[in-house]
Amino acid sequence: MNKPNQEEYVLEDVVKKNSENPRKFIIPTVDEIDNLKVGNSVRLIFAMQTPQDDGCSAERMWLTITTIKGDKFSGKLENAPYYLKSIKCGDIIDFRKANIATVIVKGTPKFDEQQLVFISKRAVENSEINWIVRTDDLCGEKDSGWQLFYGDEDDEYLDDPSMIVQLTIEQVLLFEPLLEIPFIDRGYAYEYVDEIKMFVEADDWVAPSDN
Repeated sequence: MNKPNQEEYVLEDVVKKNSENPRKFIIPTVDEIDNLKVGNSVRLIFAMQTPQDDGCSAERMWLTITTIKGDKFSGKLENAPYYLKSIKCGDIIDFRKANIATVIVKGTPKFDEQQLVFISKRAVENSEINWIVRTDDLCGEKDSGWQLFYGDEDDEYLDDPSMIVQLTIEQVLLFEPLLEIPFIDRGYAYEYVDEIKMFVEADDWVAPSDN
C-alpha cells in the first residue's frame, strides 16, 4: 500500500472550520477523539485543490485507523474516491486529530452517500436546509427518497420542476453535516431547531396522500 502525495487535495482542518461555523462543521468531542483505538473508523474531508466542474470541492471518506502516535494518526482508506485520482481504496493516509470530522467505532453509517436527494434551488443557493421529508415512492434505485428544503418555499415555487435539482447525499453533507443523523435514523420528516442546533423529527407530520 502506497502513501500518496497530497498535490491534489488537502485534509480539512475541521477544528478551525467548526470554530468559524459550528452548524456547518460538526466535529467529535475531545473524549471521542481521545478514546480512539487502532481499528476504529473515522472520516476525513479531502478538500480539493481545484474544485470540479460540477462545483464539488471535497470528498468525505472513511479510514480504518492503523497507527496512533499522540496527535498523529495513520489509516487505511476504505472508500474508492469518486473524483480524486491520486489516492485509491486501501492507501495509507496520514492525518491529525484536527482532521477527524466523524468518529464511528462500530461500523459505518447505514446509507449510501452516492444516492440522490431532491433539493430546492433555494436551499442550494443558501447552502442551508431547514426542513426534510422522506418518501417510499422512489424514482429509481439511486433515489434515496429524501426531499430537502430551505423552509420558506411556497406551493407555487415547489410546483415548478425547474426549482428542484438533484444532489448526492455526500454533496449535501458537505454543507449541512447535521443531516447525517436523520439520514441514519430514516424517519419521515425533520425540521432544524435553532435553539438546540439539531434536526428534530416531526412526529405529527402526515405524508400527502397519492389519492
